[in-house]
This record gives sequence, structure tokens and C-alpha cells, in this order.
Amino acid sequence: MWGDSYHHTLIAQLLADHGGLFQSWEPYVPLRSFTYHFGFHSNVVLFHWLTGTPILQSVIVVGQILNALAPLMIYPLVRRLGGSEWTGLIAVLIASLLSPMPAGYVNWGRYT
Repeated sequence: MWGDSYHHTLIAQLLADHGGLFQSWEPYVPLRSFTYHFGFHSNVVLFHWLTGTPILQSVIVVGQILNALAPLMIYPLVRRLGGSEWTGLIAVLIASLLSPMPAGYVNWGRYT
């Protein structure tokens, strides 16, 4: 539906092709600079190198892993602010089961 996934896959593919940061987007696009943040893409390439999974599938798998971990990151914050393990657990359940995000990011392709 959205175009972000293509963009993220292209950046990850270029990182893998060059073994790291690249100076040119060629042969895909005639651009000569790279000014986009590349944390997600580096994780995708690391997963690709470790597992041998093609970049296209690596983007999907790493994106899903991060989306699954996102609600868990709420626990320490809410536990600290709420003062109880139960408030942290309830917050995680709300974020993971009732919130449309991060699952909405899958359709959007918005991993960064």
C-alpha cells in the first residue's frame, strides 16, 4: 500500500552489496549521496549475513521482530512510573493487543 518498504529494501540491498556504507545508489538510481539514517537497514543486513536470508525477506522478518519487541519496551517505563509490575504488564497488554500500532506499520512499511 505504501512505498516505504521498497525504499528500506533498496537501502539494505545497497549496504549488503557494498559491505557497508555506499557512495552511490547506482545501479538502481542515479544518485551520488546517502544522507538517510541507516540503523534499521544495518540490522537487516546483519540478519541477512547471519542467516543467508535474502534481503527482501530479511526486511520483513527484522521488521516483524522489532514490531513484536516494541510493546515490551513500555514495561520498564510504566513500571518505573507506576511503581508496580502489574501496571507494567497491563500497559504491555494494552499496547500489544489494543493499539493499532505497531501492527499498522507492517502495512505502511514504516520500520524507521
